[in-house]
Amino acid sequence: MKNYFLKAFFATFLFIAAALCQDENENENEEEVDTTAKVIENKNRREGDTIINGIEFVLVKAGTFMMGSPKDESGRHFDEAQYQVAITQNYRISRYPITQAQYREITGSRPSYFGENDDNPVEFITWEKANEFAKTIADGRGRLPTEAEWEFAARGANASRGLIYSGSDELDEVGWYADNILSDTTHRTQAVGQKQANVLGIHDMSGNVWEWCSDWYGLYPKGVSINPAGADSGIERVVRGGAWDSNKLSCRLANRGSCYPSSGYNNVGIRVVVPVN
Repeated sequence: MKNYFLKAFFATFLFIAAALCQDENENENEEEVDTTAKVIENKNRREGDTIINGIEFVLVKAGTFMMGSPKDESGRHFDEAQYQVAITQNYRISRYPITQAQYREITGSRPSYFGENDDNPVEFITWEKANEFAKTIADGRGRLPTEAEWEFAARGANASRGLIYSGSDELDEVGWYADNILSDTTHRTQAVGQKQANVLGIHDMSGNVWEWCSDWYGLYPKGVSINPAGADSGIERVVRGGAWDSNKLSCRLANRGSCYPSSGYNNVGIRVVVPVN
């Protein structure tokens, strides 16, 4: 019993410390001047949103959340056991999956299997290539999201409403997946940004393409975790979000996938994170 109370006290202390860290740094982060960025002027703009290297980014403020799925969620897998996560640093995440045009503009190459539409997500890139691309953004500060950062942003961060998909409980409103891409000519990736955004203004986090995360795939830890970065090693890297050829259950916010990092897939793309220092 004594150990139980000690553990509970420690978990509470960690979350309070994370919140205090957020409060102390918030004003400083708001004052940040990013010379590679400019303010977005469109209907989705929120305070802190920017354009960096021609890519729109959305500000995600630090906070805490329950990662994974409740035991009664339909389609739940064994690797979705819920645990408490604290994200202690603000970050920006790309509003859309990186498009073919953006990838070509920065790298000079066009690797996509579905390669004739500039506004479709880039795909068929290995994890290694995705990681290299992310590091070219924001003067080398860009990177792939951790799995926790990805899910926190997809859920709407501190404005999360406990939805099944990113922005709605109805997948047709927010994502492209197998059941709403009906004809042979369109059974493929779709142009980004056509579906409803989530509460932060982020599009296509459920469906269209899976998205590489920085983590090695492994089971979640138990208890409280601060800025988790996945397993120390592994065989496959995490992918999240579901894709154009997925069923509804695979597009759930809590659903996890994994792929070999040295292989490219025509249903796996990339989203980039830039930390706010």
